[in-house]
Amino acid sequence: MLKRKMFRDIRLNLSQFITIFLMIFLGVMVYAGVRSYMEGMQNTANVFYSENNLQDLDVVGQKFTDEDLETIKNIEHVKDAERKLTITGTMESEENRTLQINFIESNEISKFYVADGKAFNKETKGVWLDQYYANHNNLKVGDTIKIKYDKMTLEEEIIGLINIPDHVYDIKDESAIFPNHIDYGFCYLSTKELPENMSIYNYVMVDVDNEENKNYVKNEIEDKVKDAIAVTDIKDEFSYSSYQNEIEEGETYVGVFTGLFLFIAILSVITTMTRVVKKQRVQIGTLKALGFKNRKITAHYVGYGFWISVLAGIVGFIAGPLLIGTMFIKMEMSYFEVPNGRAVVEDSSVIVALVSILIISLVTYLTCRSELKESPAETLREKMPTVKGSKFTSKGIFKKMKFSSKWNLRDILRNKMRTLMGIVGITSCTMILTCAFGLRDTMNNFIEWQFEDLYNFDYKLSLKADYTDEQFKKLTDEYGTETSETLGIEIENGDKKEANNAFVDDSNGYIRFTDGDRKYVDLKDDGVFVTRKLAQNKGYKVGDTIRWHVYGDDTYHESKIVGLDSDPQNQNIKMTRKYLESLGITYRADSLYTNQNLKDVKDIDGVEVIQDKVAIKSGMNN
Repeated sequence: MLKRKMFRDIRLNLSQFITIFLMIFLGVMVYAGVRSYMEGMQNTANVFYSENNLQDLDVVGQKFTDEDLETIKNIEHVKDAERKLTITGTMESEENRTLQINFIESNEISKFYVADGKAFNKETKGVWLDQYYANHNNLKVGDTIKIKYDKMTLEEEIIGLINIPDHVYDIKDESAIFPNHIDYGFCYLSTKELPENMSIYNYVMVDVDNEENKNYVKNEIEDKVKDAIAVTDIKDEFSYSSYQNEIEEGETYVGVFTGLFLFIAILSVITTMTRVVKKQRVQIGTLKALGFKNRKITAHYVGYGFWISVLAGIVGFIAGPLLIGTMFIKMEMSYFEVPNGRAVVEDSSVIVALVSILIISLVTYLTCRSELKESPAETLREKMPTVKGSKFTSKGIFKKMKFSSKWNLRDILRNKMRTLMGIVGITSCTMILTCAFGLRDTMNNFIEWQFEDLYNFDYKLSLKADYTDEQFKKLTDEYGTETSETLGIEIENGDKKEANNAFVDDSNGYIRFTDGDRKYVDLKDDGVFVTRKLAQNKGYKVGDTIRWHVYGDDTYHESKIVGLDSDPQNQNIKMTRKYLESLGITYRADSLYTNQNLKDVKDIDGVEVIQDKVAIKSGMNN
């Protein structure tokens, strides 16, 4: 009989129970979906890195010999090491499309994930091409491509489409923010394809036996391998750190956003269930008069919210990973080159669903128990509101109010908890909306700050590492002397050495700098500037001294922090050319800025990449 009554009550109050179902369903679905995509990103990457043997250390140099390789392999705790040559070329048919070209001897470290085609073989002639680059440029296995490097052209058949664990997130250079798989990618070839005059290696990938031994191996390589310019932990490199930062970023909002959303859902359901039970006051009195025990009546009313919440929780738990989790993973994997990305259901999603059900059941139970305290005779009567006299309700502004306004105000005072829930719910909803539109405004502000305030040029020319003095003079004569250099550095921070970069400015205002209020500041010649976020994270302040050295040079420099700047993209240190040279370090520009129109210029002698600020901004907007 009670089951029939419950179904009849649900039918008579269908809209309210549909609301309960939808709120719990949406709350659980959003939490489970967002959490499953975050967990999926981490799980997918862990599998990819492990199965394809991501290197632990990268050693960068000019020319690593066979003896250097053997020295590294013989260091204690080194499992294996492989050399590679990395250079940058362009597609002959599309010179604005850049390829990072890698020549390797073997493929036991950072192994290929072959999406299509053949596995790596040193004796095989051909090219293994970045799968994402191939898909965005309509290239497939069997096609032939021509790759230009300097005055050399490689004509190669595509024999495999691949993903590689140290190429999860690739950008053309530091001025790009997001990967553009149309105009930038990577490819791998066997060292058998190397021309005789290029049989050099500028990278060594090192596989260490245990995470805790990486620092030991790093120090040993720096001491024993004279050709090593820099030894970096893979976790400090852009590809790895960008992916992990994305996961950490998600962790910060998964609790706030989904927690807030779920809180609103539970709040709404509690309000609805309280109202449903209170409306059943006469029926509760009737059941008591008929002899039903309090326990039976309580179980009956708790069942209203319990079973609907259970059904909504199960459906939300299933739908979250399938809909939201899969959608977010696909969106993330359009940037990050991790194969087989999928949402992974996490235990906390089950706990959240159970807690939601328990909270709703508990509130329903407490509401029902408060009604059961009274005798059947009292419960059968409609409950009269408690009316208390108040100076507030009889004087001043209240006395002059219309009858309807007085009625509403009295209702608010009599139903304080319901009023509080309404205020909290609407406040929380407004917070989510404000955050959403605020995020959009923040991104638009970011673009304006980066491309209008800081970048005061039209084109950036990234220079080749081996450009000659003659080429540089010709470039500065043609396009101006506004240049900069970015140095890889290591900063001492207590017992730790942390990788970063130093931006050396000689651009004469083509690159500008701002303070915390976005007002322009000038770098000084007697020390370094540190970005505010970096200073905040590391505890630096103006007047402090930082100790650092350039990769490839063991000489440490102590620099006074003479100012802080704000930068939306880079968290590093900045200095003038004059200050750099005062430390005895030779300035060698790696970028040149110009406002000349280079729209139709595809190739410049001594220049590796020509970048149009408008095109970079457009990519960021996308």
